[in-house]
Amino acid sequence: MLTMPKWGGVSTTEPNRLEMKFLFSLDFRLQVTVETFRSYCSQLEGEPTRGLPKDMQNMIQFW
Repeated sequence: MLTMPKWGGVSTTEPNRLEMKFLFSLDFRLQVTVETFRSYCSQLEGEPTRGLPKDMQNMIQFW
């Protein structure tokens, strides 16, 4: 019997199934405007370590 590889304890089948469900729910419309993309990039750059313990924040900022 062939066993499916697991990632984080979840078989690859489950994320693949969820991805397909997500894509179909978006009707495969995956494009965003440049303005939207820049807005999200700015938000992510401003909060890359939010919610992490302080020592981890320092380590990430070092990199």
